[in-house]
Amino acid sequence: MEESFARAEEPFHVFYYQSAGDDDGLFIHRRPDGTMSALTRPGNLEQMRDSAHIIVKLNGGLAYKMDIPESILIGRGDFERLAGKMPGVLPMFLRKALRQRSLLFLGHGLSEPDVEALVRFAGENRKLESWAVQLQVAPEVVQYWASLGLQIVDADLKDFMVNLIAELI
Repeated sequence: MEESFARAEEPFHVFYYQSAGDDDGLFIHRRPDGTMSALTRPGNLEQMRDSAHIIVKLNGGLAYKMDIPESILIGRGDFERLAGKMPGVLPMFLRKALRQRSLLFLGHGLSEPDVEALVRFAGENRKLESWAVQLQVAPEVVQYWASLGLQIVDADLKDFMVNLIAELI
């Protein structure tokens, strides 16, 4: 995603969660100018001062330009540890945005505890809908997520994306 924004010459911020190393349990913030810092006090980042795009890598992953130490959540314990830190580990502006916007999960499993913690936090005391595209989910799972304000869209992700793009064009 970062490469796509860079090719389009669109400025962006990256918030990359660290699950190991010196910044374990913190987000690294990479600004559009390339400078970086660990968010030791995420509650203090109440707003972004520019209109650049924001990319959040909650579970780590590949690092753009390899300038951020790569970190990835793999084990159940990693996801549980992150879930226990929600929402406090998120920058304040993201906490506010989660409460004011709908969520759409594309290609992300719903079985991890950090996802549930995020959905529970985002869904508290609001009427906005959120969705997850999942194929052939058991009725009891659909009902459970509906109780948290998340609607399961029963669709193949590739087909869903083709149709979504066609609607947007």
